[in-house]
Amino acid sequence: MTSQEFLYIYVSCAIIISVLISIIRFNQLKPLINAKQAEALIINNYYNQSMLSKIGIKVNGVGPVIHIEPPSYTPDELLKPNSLLTIWVSQELPTEVLTSSPRVSVLVLKSLTPSLIVLFMLLMPAVFIIKGMYA
Repeated sequence: MTSQEFLYIYVSCAIIISVLISIIRFNQLKPLINAKQAEALIINNYYNQSMLSKIGIKVNGVGPVIHIEPPSYTPDELLKPNSLLTIWVSQELPTEVLTSSPRVSVLVLKSLTPSLIVLFMLLMPAVFIIKGMYA
């Protein structure tokens, strides 16, 4: 087997593994399509280099504190502690919280994140092999 054949097989396997991870993660997140709208009470905020990085919320003001990323395009003034935030939660996945209405595109993006990380990690050896072949 030549190194080019090995690379073709290795990259094909890496892509197949990444697609399988994406499909599995999407199936895990599928109950979020039926998520119900709720109100979250903001308990605390965490700033990283003077930017709001995480907020701690309680769903309907009760239960454990869940830490989520702040919603996109929401001013920090609206995310102060003791204010309310509209969220979507599912009974099947209580720790997964959506800050926008549940759509298939949102779930596909959430399922692509771990698969892209795995794909990147699996393709790094191939990059070094290619670099070594042409050095």
